[in-house]
Amino acid sequence: MTKSTTDESPSTDEKKKVAAKKAAPKKATTKKAPAKKAAAPKAPKAADKKAVPAKKAAKADVPVKGIIETFKTENLSFEKETLPNCRIKYTAVPGQPLWDKARKQAIKNIAKEVSIPGFRKGKAPESIILKKHGAQVIQSTETALADICFAECQKEAKMPILHGNNNVSFHVEGEGTEKKLYFAFEAEPTLPALDYKNFTLAKTETEEVDEKRVDEEIDQVRSFYANWEQIEDRAVEEGDFVLLDIDDLDQDPPSRVFNAARFEVTEKKMVSWMRELVIGLKKGESVEGISKADDNATEQDKKDFKEKKVSITVTAIEKSTLPAIDDELAKKVGTKSVAEMKEKLKVLIASKAARKNTETLREGIEKQLIEKVIFDVPASLLEKEANHRVSQLFNNPEFKKQWEEELSEEEKEARKVEIKEKATQAIRLFYLCRDIVNSNKISVGDADMKTAYDSVLDMMYADQTKLQYQSMNEEQKQMALTQVMMHKAEDFIVEQIKKA
Repeated sequence: MTKSTTDESPSTDEKKKVAAKKAAPKKATTKKAPAKKAAAPKAPKAADKKAVPAKKAAKADVPVKGIIETFKTENLSFEKETLPNCRIKYTAVPGQPLWDKARKQAIKNIAKEVSIPGFRKGKAPESIILKKHGAQVIQSTETALADICFAECQKEAKMPILHGNNNVSFHVEGEGTEKKLYFAFEAEPTLPALDYKNFTLAKTETEEVDEKRVDEEIDQVRSFYANWEQIEDRAVEEGDFVLLDIDDLDQDPPSRVFNAARFEVTEKKMVSWMRELVIGLKKGESVEGISKADDNATEQDKKDFKEKKVSITVTAIEKSTLPAIDDELAKKVGTKSVAEMKEKLKVLIASKAARKNTETLREGIEKQLIEKVIFDVPASLLEKEANHRVSQLFNNPEFKKQWEEELSEEEKEARKVEIKEKATQAIRLFYLCRDIVNSNKISVGDADMKTAYDSVLDMMYADQTKLQYQSMNEEQKQMALTQVMMHKAEDFIVEQIKKA
């Protein structure tokens, strides 16, 4: 182990030793290990315990006093101090046997590295190694001792080092065998146990699939095979079809809700607040507004509805000529007749409604996890996640202009606090869901994204993420599988609540 840098520490079964790198006195250095993605293509695994070197640096003062535990073994005594944001410090006092072991290891390592006339590498007597390379032996002994002591501390304290940011630092104080070794690193979060009795299920509804509902879906199928005329020379009018990009501006960063989604600009097919915003817009123009409950929604739905600030961009204006509802249309979508197409649609509508209810349940669980399950998250992960969110925000020209020209310093600080809180919530959700998946041996992998559809209708009503999965790049696939992992964990909680 080397002084104060950042590498994952040795576990007890590791036999590797690490090279020492000295740092300037009284100045801590930190070398970061390569950051890893939050989610892997397969189910996330538990924290990696592979041994890694820590590197040399100076003492760093920590003003906050943490929770201290004392440990004592035959050859070592040490204190473990648990600090906020998953920071851990060890203060270790090694016994003479560990010094002897470290010194032997140092001499052995140096003997393998140096050339001494009359002896093969690694075969020179200890006395000659000490005589010719005494200073190097002292330095190497300290490094070997750090490796040995940290492994012993980890064996007793069992603190998993933060996966993907395997940073360990150490410094030494004192003289001779009275020296104390100080280690510092970030640990994996400590997750509280979940009591499913404290969770409730969100209310869901059963959708009635009648002929009117089927006819509405048939109109959607017809629009898929319609002949479309692109309108370039005028603004949106009643009766047009429009392709819209819709962003939720209340999210931080703004979240794309619909991407080039087709809407029919009629009272029957488009909610009034949206219709009022898009009529009069030309292709390429955008408008911001507030989403509102549908005029035809139930009183309870109106009460539960949460208004959101949204941005709507018209990407295309179209007029359509729809095909007739006949057996020819039915065959295009993979059925033999209109009657069979209608029966197939009833099943698909019911399946779509069931998925909507599942999503409602998941959203309810997610909200409760955020509100009820609080624990420290590693500072490095929080910084990375918050910076990522800020970067996404500044990719939006409108936000960048607002930040630079309109927001006061107080408003900027409030946004930073909000971003940090959202980042904290995202990290907690990830760790909780990953722990549920791993603890209950729930598989997550490419098999979850496989699709097999019998007809065009099946594809029309399929999970679009699964349809697009094979064309995604590796980062997009990891993101998709992270979402699958979180969904499976939330579904597991739902099932536990139902059993309770």
